Amino acid sequence: MLRIKIPILLIILLIFSLLNGETMVIQKQNETLTFDTAEIQEITFDITSVDEYEEIFNKIPIKLMQNYPNPFNVKSNQTAIEFSLKQQGKTEVSIYNIKGQRVKTLVNESLNSGDHKLIWDGNNSAGKEVCSGIYFYKIEQDGKTQTKKMIVIR
Repeated sequence: MLRIKIPILLIILLIFSLLNGETMVIQKQNETLTFDTAEIQEITFDITSVDEYEEIFNKIPIKLMQNYPNPFNVKSNQTAIEFSLKQQGKTEVSIYNIKGQRVKTLVNESLNSGDHKLIWDGNNSAGKEVCSGIYFYKIEQDGKTQTKKMIVIR
């Protein structure tokens, strides 16, 4: 079992990765920490004020939210993908299947900073409905990426 004490900014980044159950890599001054987030049993930290929390949270360049509804039925539904960008820049949001093949690109252009919402209707780039299964949506901007998974049902 792994016990970790790390600064608050890293805690927030860690919380995002815990939702995905993935490997986390933290660059800490002259040291790199790599660990499986499933091994984390306890995280301890102190927040002195709401202002401190907001200041740290606002430093995260991309905030990718979980799509909704999830799972979603492509015959009667669409799913919304919301994200927030700290800065303006070329942004790509794409859908991938479980094999890692790109199914569809929802946006690939310069976007302004702020909140954004995209709708995916469950169709691939050719306009055909995708099969039931697990899919991933990935946002990428200036070399920074975040990925979340979603489920499509028929």
